[in-house]
Amino acid sequence: MPAGGAVIGHGIEHNKNNQRVEPLTRSPDVYGWLSWDRPAASLTTRCISLSNGRFGHPEQHRAISAREAACLQTFPKTYRFFGSLESRARQIGNAVPPKMAQAIGHSILRQASGS
Repeated sequence: MPAGGAVIGHGIEHNKNNQRVEPLTRSPDVYGWLSWDRPAASLTTRCISLSNGRFGHPEQHRAISAREAACLQTFPKTYRFFGSLESRARQIGNAVPPKMAQAIGHSILRQASGS
C-alpha cells in the first residue's frame, strides 16, 4: 500500500447470500500508513500499533516507533518517557502536543495582558 493509503472496513463480513453485514459498532476498523507530505492523523494511546489506526510508517512495513510518535507530537528528541512500551505509547497518545500547549499558553497570556 502506498504512503498515505488506508484500508477501511477491515474484517467486514458477508452473510451466506454474499450480502455485506455491517459491523455492530458505527466505526469500522481502519488502518493505514502515514504520508511524508500530509499531516498525520491524530495519535492515540495505541499509536505504535499498525492495526489500531493510521500509524504505519510511510516507507517501511511497520508501525511508527514510540520515538517517531513523540516527534509527531512535537516532543523534543531529548525528552524521556518512562515505563513499559505500552505505557510510553499511552503517555504520547494522551499528551497535548508541547508546541500546541505553548501556543495556547501564549494566547492566554496575551489575552490576560490585554495586548
